[in-house]
Amino acid sequence: MRKVLSVNILPVIATLFYIISSTESCICPTMTREQQFCNSDFSLVGKPVGKFLTDNKNSTVHVIQVRLFNHLPLNAGPHYIELESPISELECGIQLEIGHNYVFNAVFLGGIRGKINRCGWNEKWAQVPETLKRPLLLNSIPCPETIHPAEIDAFIDYYQ
Repeated sequence: MRKVLSVNILPVIATLFYIISSTESCICPTMTREQQFCNSDFSLVGKPVGKFLTDNKNSTVHVIQVRLFNHLPLNAGPHYIELESPISELECGIQLEIGHNYVFNAVFLGGIRGKINRCGWNEKWAQVPETLKRPLLLNSIPCPETIHPAEIDAFIDYYQ
């Protein structure tokens, strides 16, 4: 009898574990790169050169060497910026490869720090479509319709 119960309970436990883990994963609204660009506080092209943990150990701070900030040349903007991302993938944290150029669209936190996560446009520069590179560099991506994050439930965590 005990053997039969344990055989029947294992699939139930496995199913419950799957349901719980899938409901607590990172969920991002479906948006195009252009929409993600239009809904960010700032954008930049840069290369991660280092990282460290925040004091509370909840976030990774990526130190970015800036190639282009908004649409200004390097000498007109900051040379380095810090981009904070949650450590946990459940909280939409992202990991960056040191030494690769990326495009980042971030929320401004103050000073030289911004916040990024998996729901924003954070992509290796080499993977950005050619049709978007020039408009991005010229800050000429059209933003006719801005999606207001407050209207999207999944975006609330992005700003917390």
